[in-house]
Amino acid sequence: MPRIFTDIDDTILKDGQPVERVIDYIDETAEEVVILTNRPESDREKTVADLAATGLEYQELIMNDGSEEAPVFKARVIKERLDKGERVDLFIDNRADSREAVAALGVEVM
Repeated sequence: MPRIFTDIDDTILKDGQPVERVIDYIDETAEEVVILTNRPESDREKTVADLAATGLEYQELIMNDGSEEAPVFKARVIKERLDKGERVDLFIDNRADSREAVAALGVEVM
């Protein structure tokens, strides 16, 4: 089963509500879930609470320090993981520019 990296806003949460079809897909498919969000680190407490409301189990929450735009930030994190030999089987994000940046690294995107 795959290791999935997923965004939060407009991907697994939309207007504060869980996006059940995406969450169900991740629950049924993923061996491990890493949340990769452009939300700033200063919003960690709220983000953890938002994620708890989805019921999605995840192993890691990676947040932006605010110094990079979402596509650059997400592609950099994924590349660093790949360079360390970590698996990144699928990246799920609502933004086309973030998907394109990660797909350029050879990672399957949705």
